[in-house]
Amino acid sequence: MERLGSIITLLRNARGFISMEELAQDLDVTPRTIRSDLNLLTQALEGTGIRLIRVRNKGLALDKKDLTEKNISALMQKLSLQKDFYSPKERENLVMEALLLELYPGSMTLKKVEELTLSGRSSAAKTLADCEHILRKRDITISKKPRRGMVLLYEEYQWRMAVLEHLMGYVDAMDHHKLYMSLEKEYAGNVLSLWNGFVGRFVANINTLYIVNFIRRYEANNKIRFTDRAFLCVFFYICIAVTRIREGRSLEKSVFRLELFFDWQCVDNLLKDNTQFLNQGLREPMSHFELEAVFVYMLTRKQSWEQGFLEDVFIKDKHFKRTSRELTRRFLSQVEKGLKVDLSSDDVLFESLLIHIRPLILRILFGIQMENPLLADFKDTYPFVFQVCREASAVFTEDITTKLGDSEVGYLAMCVEAFLEKRSKNRFSGMCRVIIVCPEGKGTSSILQHRLINQIPNIQIDRICSIEELGRVNKEDVDLVISTVPIHMENMWEIINVNPLLHEEDLRKIRRVMKRLSITKGSSKSLIVEDMMAIVSGYTTIRDYSGLWSAFDGYFNRSCPKAPLASVPLREFLKPDRILLQAKAGGMPSGWPAAFSMPPDWWRNATFPL
Repeated sequence: MERLGSIITLLRNARGFISMEELAQDLDVTPRTIRSDLNLLTQALEGTGIRLIRVRNKGLALDKKDLTEKNISALMQKLSLQKDFYSPKERENLVMEALLLELYPGSMTLKKVEELTLSGRSSAAKTLADCEHILRKRDITISKKPRRGMVLLYEEYQWRMAVLEHLMGYVDAMDHHKLYMSLEKEYAGNVLSLWNGFVGRFVANINTLYIVNFIRRYEANNKIRFTDRAFLCVFFYICIAVTRIREGRSLEKSVFRLELFFDWQCVDNLLKDNTQFLNQGLREPMSHFELEAVFVYMLTRKQSWEQGFLEDVFIKDKHFKRTSRELTRRFLSQVEKGLKVDLSSDDVLFESLLIHIRPLILRILFGIQMENPLLADFKDTYPFVFQVCREASAVFTEDITTKLGDSEVGYLAMCVEAFLEKRSKNRFSGMCRVIIVCPEGKGTSSILQHRLINQIPNIQIDRICSIEELGRVNKEDVDLVISTVPIHMENMWEIINVNPLLHEEDLRKIRRVMKRLSITKGSSKSLIVEDMMAIVSGYTTIRDYSGLWSAFDGYFNRSCPKAPLASVPLREFLKPDRILLQAKAGGMPSGWPAAFSMPPDWWRNATFPL
């Protein structure tokens, strides 16, 4: 049933029809499996008001005339309930939520896990062990007592971080454009509750618009800008804090010793100002300790690299700015030695690393972890770059006495890899106008940008923008939107959701859409190249996709030299000795230019345009 939801999402985001072969390739199954899924999907669509259109030689499409968010949400809910078993990830989510929300206080046993996950004892035990491992990273333990069940042992702030991390897993899979639109409405939490029950628990009956205005006010006052994902993390942290205050679980003491790092008078004035503003729009007043935790969390989130940082305003240590720049230089120097490339000449790379390293230092000092959802993919795709950056990160240990975790190293390595991709040769000129939407920040979006330029023919990156900025883009200026998060904008653009590291299946997906939009360079001959690549990909593993593409392109699109035709003016034909009356058709008379000599009976096989 999970795959049926994916089919609906693909059809919903497509402009026009998608063939069953394309659906099969996108979902990594056979066309036969897709045909079976479509039979199930047809049954599931009954009574939903959603109509599936099938056209021979074109493929499938959703009838978008009366398509609404309400009936799409109802269908997704229906598909999620039609199952007799759960996937490993779904089992993990169920158990994690039962533990975090204490749904079975004092009675959470392995038997209860079996019942909850519809699984056997061994699967239930493995799921529970996976949840324990995740919680342990947040310093949360599970106390197990015979005949008394399982109970979580935690500090309040660590519990909130674990809940936020779990919640963001759901948020990352949501339609981000509609999510941002909903946040701009009062009490949008009631809408979010329909999308996901766990997320809805922490946003229901909260004035979400006021929280959004609070975050934007903070950005404007301090001349910074959060990345899209950082903005969402701050928003949902505040919602979680408000929910816990309602439940009588507010922070009763200071979690951080801010006086060690900041000008305390500046911080005190900031907290008083923001406490007054935020409490005007919330039913549950936030204490000084709560605002302190919110402030630290905002200070440690990723910012857009073009913006500034708060060290000139709040950092008490006058050496912070100088120290952070020195750490960045030393890190780059070690990476240069490991990769044997010149990195010091790129000011953009230095500044993008610096804007990441400054909040990184504070995350280490305050013990705040930031998960990297791309870590596993990046380590698999760029193992050497990651290893070099891991070794170079030892420079932070010398000053901070704390070893960087792989998540933090991964973000630094992404900035470096983006620079390496930028230096790669750009072999193609642009025709397809593309916008990239990436909420993770400069490092991730730069990797995607330069890999697109280097790997996809006829592509022109118009800009990289946030979810908020996308709504202001002129529809006529863009052919294609490539996003690293789910986005749906009805009747606007063709939107493709890809992995930020642009895997091979993502490249194939983009090429297929470009072909369908009829914007591939060289029209018919380039389409032949794409068809040849699709055929070869079906029978073998291509190690160098772009190299083979270039070889095919050179073969099919090479210019064929032609013998120059003699230029013969019309008056050469209109001479008395070349005009014959009542003559029998045959070969050309002698003396005619050689370029116009034709064999006898040439006209029998000739084709004459009408």
